Amino acid sequence: MTALRRLRIRLAGEAGFTLVELLAAMVIGLLVVFAAFSLTTRAFQATNEATDRVDAAQRGRLALDDVTRQMGSMVCFSGILPLISGNATAVTYVTDLGDGTTSPERHTLTFTANTSGAYDLVETDYTMTSVNGASPVTWSSTPARTKTVLANVQQDGSTPFLRYLGYSATAADRTTALNSTLTADDLDNVTQIALAFNVKPEHAASSAFRGTTLSERVAIPQADPSLTDPNKTSVAATC
Repeated sequence: MTALRRLRIRLAGEAGFTLVELLAAMVIGLLVVFAAFSLTTRAFQATNEATDRVDAAQRGRLALDDVTRQMGSMVCFSGILPLISGNATAVTYVTDLGDGTTSPERHTLTFTANTSGAYDLVETDYTMTSVNGASPVTWSSTPARTKTVLANVQQDGSTPFLRYLGYSATAADRTTALNSTLTADDLDNVTQIALAFNVKPEHAASSAFRGTTLSERVAIPQADPSLTDPNKTSVAATC
């Protein structure tokens, strides 16, 4: 009974922890707190990374859909090819996005370097000043609209933003690469325009690993592989 009484007295006592016990408890508590903070921080980082990737993918997809819709609506007009010029960072073409009551427009898409070290995809539109059916076709020298279609983009490695493909009867995919800057002879031989770019998050332009890469090939309506010489189509035959 004496031993039991001593145990009860000890358990009922309010003397508290010893210094060794207190230090041990503090160390264990700090380890638990630090582990919890590390886990929370990593969870926030993972959430931000996922949000950034979704943001980049959504903005990039909307811009790519807009651009491919325009290119897919290229039109031959008054006997001229819809594709006017093109290089690795800019392309100019005639497109008709109206309901048939308005004249086609000349659109220029340009990947322009910005102050953050990335590029912006800028669209510049020009209205037609000549009468419908008149030749040659003339365009306003002042843009009707200029807008940024997509901000904070970069090349996908060494792949140019814009590439131009012609028809090949021997290649597996029936295409052959044309000059990066289209020559006059190339303009009537382009069958596809290939776009490729990496989109960065809008608020984190330097975080490339949080971005997404998009690519697309757009068929050009001027191309007609059933012509006598599919590698060199002609304006008269296609427009």
